[in-house]
Amino acid sequence: MTDPVPPELLRTELSGGAVDEGDYFARSTLVLQNIQLDTSTLGNFRHEDSISFEEIGYLVETRDLAMENGYVRRKDGSLYVAVTMDLGHEVTGDMFDWWFCNCDNTEKYRWWHPKDHASGTWDPPFYGAMAFERPKGHYVDHVHIVDEKIGGHMQSIQIEFQRPSKYFDVSKFPEQGITAMLIGRVYVKDGMLGLVAAGHVVHMVRQEADGRSTLKSRFWMGDIAFPETPENYFFASSVNFFVNSYVARVVKIPFNYALGIYKHCFEEMSCLREFLPHYYNVAREEQSQMMRKFSFA
Repeated sequence: MTDPVPPELLRTELSGGAVDEGDYFARSTLVLQNIQLDTSTLGNFRHEDSISFEEIGYLVETRDLAMENGYVRRKDGSLYVAVTMDLGHEVTGDMFDWWFCNCDNTEKYRWWHPKDHASGTWDPPFYGAMAFERPKGHYVDHVHIVDEKIGGHMQSIQIEFQRPSKYFDVSKFPEQGITAMLIGRVYVKDGMLGLVAAGHVVHMVRQEADGRSTLKSRFWMGDIAFPETPENYFFASSVNFFVNSYVARVVKIPFNYALGIYKHCFEEMSCLREFLPHYYNVAREEQSQMMRKFSFA
């Protein structure tokens, strides 16, 4: 008896087993089925091998850090996760940046990781510009609102993307080979406190001397901030003091959560590497036609 065909691969099965080039959901599903990830040594690092969020400049200044793939609990109880991937010659920093500007609905978000991604939208102002009008970095100052599984558990997450110039001298990016830099503040929904800031994420693409692109994704989880207002100042400041203690972080953010983040990031970026070049070319042509249609010249 043969194994049942997953619903997401039914179209491929009916077409004789060949994956349609434009069936991005099926292409990503096949990628996930074929990933063999050795996680046995990923958690065997020391806290000295990590960098703090305040030290993210090292990502630009240093090609190879002590930890390029792995995770560790830092001295303050927070978690640090490092994922480094080869994007090859096919995926560029411009493509990577463009994806974040154009992954604007749940269908596309599920292409990115068919198993873990449940829904993905943006804050309403993001949609104030049509896809063909969105400039590079359109996601900056916007919030990505997603439901996804991390380590097998569904979470509601929001990522507010910030300007790289807040942390780097972006004028030096060309000479440093940096072709894309995304920085986000991560918010999660807590059962008691509601939406709280819980960490940071950085995705950096660098073009190497041979023309290939390298993606470095970094996560810092544990920098928790419950919003403080004049009305709740004493309560919020007390909460923030407690939840950012070593003990509270260890209890609230278990060590295996770091493995979940690593695995999820590695898988979703592997899927993106598979379908993005084709989708980028197809969608860019469609957007170009749309621009000509709306041209009043």
